[in-house]
Amino acid sequence: MSNGFYKLSETKAPAGYVILTKDIYFTVSDGAVTLTDKNGKKKTYSDVELQDKNTTIAVKNMPGASLPHTGGPGTLLFYICGSVLTAGSAILMIARRRISGPHVFRNK
Repeated sequence: MSNGFYKLSETKAPAGYVILTKDIYFTVSDGAVTLTDKNGKKKTYSDVELQDKNTTIAVKNMPGASLPHTGGPGTLLFYICGSVLTAGSAILMIARRRISGPHVFRNK
């Protein structure tokens, strides 16, 4: 690679990985690579490292986040608890009505 200032942009990521959204800037001088910012000033990147005596740029692949499963067995507990509470409320309401007897309201 010729001496100069370069920009590395990722246009496609492997399946299951997150694409690198920020560009990586670097300079090449007599075969040695130096990481820089877009203004050419020396910079370090959290997901990039230099290897082979500063001749190779290695960018870490970041796996994509797993999405939560929806409608799976995690919701079954909520359905059971909701059903038990509803049935319990109905039983208590019926039992209370039977104990207290019918109510007769009269207009005065």
